[in-house]
Amino acid sequence: RERKFGIKLAGVSIHNNDGPAINNQCGKSLYVEVVSGTTNTLTDGTSYTEQTYQQKGAFFSEGQTYFYGSGTLNVTGNTKNAIACDDYIVIGDGVVINASSSTGHGIKVNDGFWMNSGTLTVDVTGDGCKGISNDSITVISGGTMAITTSGDCVYDAEAADYSSAACIKSDYQFKMTGGTVTLVSSGDGGKGINCDEDVVFSGGTLTVTTTGGNEDAKPKGVKGDMGIIVSGGSFKVSVNKSWACDNGTDSDSPADHVTVVGTPTSSTIEKKSVEIIF
Repeated sequence: RERKFGIKLAGVSIHNNDGPAINNQCGKSLYVEVVSGTTNTLTDGTSYTEQTYQQKGAFFSEGQTYFYGSGTLNVTGNTKNAIACDDYIVIGDGVVINASSSTGHGIKVNDGFWMNSGTLTVDVTGDGCKGISNDSITVISGGTMAITTSGDCVYDAEAADYSSAACIKSDYQFKMTGGTVTLVSSGDGGKGINCDEDVVFSGGTLTVTTTGGNEDAKPKGVKGDMGIIVSGGSFKVSVNKSWACDNGTDSDSPADHVTVVGTPTSSTIEKKSVEIIF
């Protein structure tokens, strides 16, 4: 029977020429301890041998995955994603995770992403790729996160539209209550946060910078289709083209593109630059 279990990484270097370095096919909770004082490296090959089971990244898990400990985990995706999970991911303790990919997403998760503490660095260079691609809710309550994307947008024939690279793509709500998040996107049409529901920011420090052009798609700093609500912390967004904040309104007034709750100590809301500090 499938049961909860754990993996302890204590200074390993795992490379698989033909598939994922770690491939968890158990649907139950997986606890990954990255042991203090150790550096661990996971890399996949440049192509995968076809199997009857799923292989979605250098680290792949079917079940809920908890990363904890205070060591360092480096994950490189050479064929697909760096880290992929068909359930949800939680990052906690003092764990340090560095994820990179030139062909897929840094982190691909289906059922939610929670960052409570620790340090996460993501670097993706592929066109249309996301630092974090999340089919559900994204919650940041602590820790330090830095994500960079440099890929351009790609044309999606099925959707008959362009798909842009984004530091964080969240199909449901993006919620931040604490921690420090720095997002930089430099490709054509690239976005910092691209959220299909609302972006709710109430604490911590968020800094978003997009420097890409708008040849095929419009770059955005923070895009929340159902609203962008800021009520605490430090919220800074700047873009080279298009809107720093886009909540779906057709208004030409920058103030209509973000909702401020409460009284910040300073506030500047312009089309290409938004800075709200409580």
